[in-house]
Amino acid sequence: MRQVLLIHSFGYRAGPPPEWSAAPPDVVEDVRSLINPYKLAEYHDLSGLDAPVREFVVAQPKAQQILDRAEARILALIDAPSRPILRAGFGCTGGKDRSVALAAEFATRAERWDADLDVVLRHWQVHERSGADRRGYE
Repeated sequence: MRQVLLIHSFGYRAGPPPEWSAAPPDVVEDVRSLINPYKLAEYHDLSGLDAPVREFVVAQPKAQQILDRAEARILALIDAPSRPILRAGFGCTGGKDRSVALAAEFATRAERWDADLDVVLRHWQVHERSGADRRGYE
């Protein structure tokens, strides 16, 4: 049976995705310790969906440590018959830059694992910066 790995990005300011109240994640990584690209002029109008922001965030040495730790924790759960759905979350302050970039990078990594696994990536708050009332999934 194929397992599903559900990966979320979110912002601590607005809170985690609502479905976590019924099904909490197996792994949550707080990525607020990484340098926030939003505070740098060249990235201010971008999000973690944009390649320059993702590259900036992922290039930070601490980002690699966070990704490696999350990977080890999820890999330990793969093939557990009682775990058809695995959940990982990455949270930053607003849920638009660091968490989005690391969740996307984690999904890319997971797709390369030699596992019978479907990878699903969801971004919870990435569109809020535009001023649109679009809190929800990308």
